[in-house]
Amino acid sequence: MYTALHPFALNNNVMNMIMKKSIFLGMLLSIFMYLSCSDNESIQPVSFNQNPVSFKAAGGYQKIVLTNKGRWRVGSIPEWIQVDQTSGVSTTELGIAVYPNNDTEKREAEIIFFNENLTTKLLITQDPAEIEMRFYSLGFLSIDDYRFVLGNNNVERKYNFEISNLYVNPADNPQFKDMIFVGNLVGRKLDSNRKITEYKGYTFIPITVSASPYMISFASFIPSRKNQEEYVDRIRSAMSDQSDSFYSNGGSLYGSHRQLNLIGRGNLGVNLDEIISGKSYRDQEMVKRNGLIFFFSHSAFSLIMDLQLSVVKEDLKQSDFTDNELCRICQVMYGRYGVLLVESDYSDSKVRGIVNKVLREESQFTKEELLVLNEMVACHFYFDKEGKQHVTKGRLDAIKSYKDQLFKGEMDFYPYQFAVIDNFNLGPTSMGYDFTLP
Repeated sequence: MYTALHPFALNNNVMNMIMKKSIFLGMLLSIFMYLSCSDNESIQPVSFNQNPVSFKAAGGYQKIVLTNKGRWRVGSIPEWIQVDQTSGVSTTELGIAVYPNNDTEKREAEIIFFNENLTTKLLITQDPAEIEMRFYSLGFLSIDDYRFVLGNNNVERKYNFEISNLYVNPADNPQFKDMIFVGNLVGRKLDSNRKITEYKGYTFIPITVSASPYMISFASFIPSRKNQEEYVDRIRSAMSDQSDSFYSNGGSLYGSHRQLNLIGRGNLGVNLDEIISGKSYRDQEMVKRNGLIFFFSHSAFSLIMDLQLSVVKEDLKQSDFTDNELCRICQVMYGRYGVLLVESDYSDSKVRGIVNKVLREESQFTKEELLVLNEMVACHFYFDKEGKQHVTKGRLDAIKSYKDQLFKGEMDFYPYQFAVIDNFNLGPTSMGYDFTLP
């Protein structure tokens, strides 16, 4: 039997089906949204158990814990830093290596870690290089040996130097330079490198002297400063552009005026700390963070005495001189030198850049270079051929003064070094001197 359905009954069935499908789709959409929200909530930025990470100037290796859910990766990394991993999944232990910092400026870097669209910055810091309290030669001093022992309060230092070539410093003793001539009899042990013992009362006999590298005729004369200078005048007239040797450095570090005093006295017999600041380091230490010594040594020619058994008429006996004390000057070097001191709170590399730019006669500076230039303290120091001390202080003026002496003072030569031999065995020997660094 056929039963006719009421139109409303048909509509109700359809509506029920539609409602059931809608509820099902709604449930699926809710589940999807719930899962999506759960995923978003689980994405967190990378975190570290240590941030920042600090290293000493010597560099090193450290491990930190990187905490993360999901994948992560690292952005750009500076050349002085290395990491064990540049990407990974979930939490891991991350190794960080840092190369030594040879600069006197602290360095920092932010390394960015990515997790999806989230970023975290890891800060790496490294201390500046420490400047060791030590002595070093300024190039024209031939040091055979030096050492020190601690004195009062384990701070005072008592130095002993043994050197082959001694620098001639006329500052405190103008007669010092008058003692420096080939054949002269002097003591091996010095009161200081500013003062030598001269043995007088003997009658000199003629010696034979030659000049290197200028191959002019040998000269024979009675040892004296006057006779030596007459021979030197002949050499000067025959000089060309060639020179025995030229040496310059690119700036050597010092960390205090105490160290500067040590370097100045040990090499030149000059209190360089007082030259640049006007005060002893004991009264005022260095204000700036870093110091640099630029210097040059230009040896024009050397006077060399031929070996001969004696240089005096008198019969000298070795037993009359203790500790092989008696020596004779066998070589006198004529040349010149200059010293530029620069102190700054900026890194030594930035200071070197400024000085080198001036030496190259470049006059244009960047804004950053001008900041460095205007902040620094500089001083140019040297002796002229008359033994007069010259000091130029300032910034650019001092550097330019050093440049002018370096490139324009070619003929301003004087006896600035000498060497000795043992008077009896005629073998090379060193000179020794002591001083105390409070």
